[in-house]
Amino acid sequence: MQVYTVPTYIVPTETFDHFIQGDYMPPSKKNLRPFFAEKLIEYIKRASRASTDAQTQKPSSDEASLSGLIESGAVPLIEDIKRYINSHKIPVMIVHIPSRYSLLKEDFDIPESVLYFGRLLDADFINGAEAFRHLSDSQIRDMYFPFDGHWNQNGSDRFAAYIAKKLAQRP
Repeated sequence: MQVYTVPTYIVPTETFDHFIQGDYMPPSKKNLRPFFAEKLIEYIKRASRASTDAQTQKPSSDEASLSGLIESGAVPLIEDIKRYINSHKIPVMIVHIPSRYSLLKEDFDIPESVLYFGRLLDADFINGAEAFRHLSDSQIRDMYFPFDGHWNQNGSDRFAAYIAKKLAQRP
């Protein structure tokens, strides 16, 4: 089997439409602008300066392994992660990314195992399912590729707008 390497590009929807129509020329090589890294660093700095609210009692690692929500072999890894993030004062955020299946059966809750994991790490949560809560089944299906579990451009744009709004509301 021969493997071919082809250049890949991430392009805006309008550019992709031009490509499909046959009138697209790939851009010349550009320097990568570290936009997302800069935004992430800004967010981490803001979050580390923000005072933390009192949270509910967190389960111990023994309780986690006994609960059946987290495999016992994962507990030492989670404890290592917690020590690292605490020692570096890194805020933890978990963003729930819903599946089409869960949305269609109107299951908008973050899975209990994910909540449990996040509580162990003192994480904040954003429930991405909320971006789709008020859509009909047909509208939800229109947010995903028909033969794939991934969002199409509409679903991705909707989710991104929701997350951007949630992050903008954070201290």
